[in-house]
Amino acid sequence: MCAEAAAFRSSEAGKLGMVPRSGAQPTRTNTPKRVATNPRKTCSRNPWLSKNERTLPDPEICRTRTSAGLCALSGSCAPYRMAAMSESAPARPHGPSRPSAWVRRFVPLVPAAGPVLDLACGGGRHSRLMLEAGHPVTAVDIAVDGLADLAGHERLEIIETDLEDGRPFPLAGRRFAGVVVTNYLHRPLLPDLVDAVAPAGLLIYETFARGNERFGKPRNPDHLLKPGELLAAVQGRLRVLAYEDLVVEDPRPAAVQRICARNEAA
Repeated sequence: MCAEAAAFRSSEAGKLGMVPRSGAQPTRTNTPKRVATNPRKTCSRNPWLSKNERTLPDPEICRTRTSAGLCALSGSCAPYRMAAMSESAPARPHGPSRPSAWVRRFVPLVPAAGPVLDLACGGGRHSRLMLEAGHPVTAVDIAVDGLADLAGHERLEIIETDLEDGRPFPLAGRRFAGVVVTNYLHRPLLPDLVDAVAPAGLLIYETFARGNERFGKPRNPDHLLKPGELLAAVQGRLRVLAYEDLVVEDPRPAAVQRICARNEAA
């Protein structure tokens, strides 16, 4: 490096990001300003799922949820890197925007126009999916502000309740053509969810499993299915149409267990 260039780099102009032009005064470079994002500030707890859910975010869909201090993904953002967000990005509903591929796969098997329960519904991605498919939907969660845009929908019942406060299952005695649960596990509810499946109805369940510890949160065994746990939950009650216990790559590497089972009782 020549002595002139070295002197310039150590000068105040060099420190300010200016570059020398031959025979002219230094001028500022046109470097675009970087917008910093801090997941810890945009997501105070579980943004990918719902407040009932105890897991984490889909980086593609992280959006600030100011009213409840939640982000669009569920979980504390640590285990999944959240997508960068521009300050000028348009506001979008919190909660994952894309329905689960597992849920989408089995929607056609839910009896036509039959009522559907979306448990721990979060931002309502599966409630919206089922409404579009022509089903009346009961959406349940501890916080339901993500469904505000659907308030008043003639086929949507919204129930705001804490599913883990020890009280009886709020929908005991009711039956549904479809029971949908994703990214949520509260073991005491498993028998109630199986009971809630009407004859010819489906249970569609997908959540994190043991082994997810190596990918990030959730790591707590209380929030991770044991090997074969969903199979055991439906044994003798529902017929298994599909079951998987595997590692997925989308939206982020995770160990999951998922099942679709039908109530074939007469």
